[in-house]
Amino acid sequence: MLSFDQQGRAAAMLARFDAGLAQLADAVPAHRPTAATYAANGYTPGANSLSGDIIRAAGFSHLAAELGLTHGGFLPLEALILAAPDLVVVGETYSGNSRAEEILSHPALTQLRGGRETLEDRDWVCGLPSVVDAVTRMRVARDSIGVAP
Repeated sequence: MLSFDQQGRAAAMLARFDAGLAQLADAVPAHRPTAATYAANGYTPGANSLSGDIIRAAGFSHLAAELGLTHGGFLPLEALILAAPDLVVVGETYSGNSRAEEILSHPALTQLRGGRETLEDRDWVCGLPSVVDAVTRMRVARDSIGVAP
């Protein structure tokens, strides 16, 4: 059971989180560039996920939704390149050698016309207050892409 002090701090944190999300809700553009999340072994979280919500809140269209990956799945590198998203979002890679992560440094990814954003996994895997920061950083990335269709 939470103490009165912990309940107050939790309520204040929730209020800041809700206010941050409300502040972000008003600036979604008519044109939405496409973003893809891409992880080890070519995994992409689906459109019906926390990362899908972050991508939409940031004003992007989610490539996984366009490809019918509503709950996530494996996206071959060739399909990602052919789709040519405006932004590819990857997590931070771990130190050492990992064959599963080699796909994230493939030279073909650097040839995409869009950008590449690296976000910390903690911002994408759990609905914590850092989600607001992730949406904000994604909006900055979206604004750097431009809004021309």
